[in-house]
Amino acid sequence: MKRIMPKSNTRVVLMTRGNFDLHFTPVEEMERMAPYHFAVEVDDWDDFLAHLKDLGIRHTRPIQRPENQSKFCYIHDPDHTMIELVWHSKRPN
Repeated sequence: MKRIMPKSNTRVVLMTRGNFDLHFTPVEEMERMAPYHFAVEVDDWDDFLAHLKDLGIRHTRPIQRPENQSKFCYIHDPDHTMIELVWHSKRPN
């Protein structure tokens, strides 16, 4: 069974250069998420999410960005710092 991922509904200015992304959210206040977080790129999306499940670490619903063929979700560390997990299906050379 193929899972369809929802698309992101947050406007983001996405700047990609090689294997580096920089995101800006052009809003004054963000109601749905913490205003500050950092992102970590994972090599194997499905394997990493399975690893989180095995460890009992909850994450938000994965979202797909059609603009750059990436997927992302969020976890929180024990201090409640928000961490974005991101995976790109293919990166420009």
